[in-house]
Amino acid sequence: MASINIFKLHDIYIFKQYLGDPGLFKQLGDYYNGPNYRFEIPPADLEKIQDILQAAGYDVNVVEDLTEFRVTIGRFQKHKEILKNSVEFEEVGDDKIFLMKDKEAVEMALSQGATKYEGDLFS
Repeated sequence: MASINIFKLHDIYIFKQYLGDPGLFKQLGDYYNGPNYRFEIPPADLEKIQDILQAAGYDVNVVEDLTEFRVTIGRFQKHKEILKNSVEFEEVGDDKIFLMKDKEAVEMALSQGATKYEGDLFS
């Protein structure tokens, strides 16, 4: 069973996942933010979305403590793969900070030169 992490980011919940099932994507289409390549869920709809995903065979984890999923790299480091596996990112000074979609994505980012981000961005 595939897992999906849904992150609480300020006043919405977000996740990034290739669903592969056009019917499932259609059910969730109203929540899809195309420019950011992610789903954005208002708190009032979270339980409904969890039920839909679980019925489709996904193990859903709601993540409110983002500490384990944040990494950073220097502004000029290559980051294409890191960006592709993140649900959010921001530039702060000479750093890019990413919120990664799962622990595997964190490990991949670390293997590409990222470091754990210890600040409070995205909290």
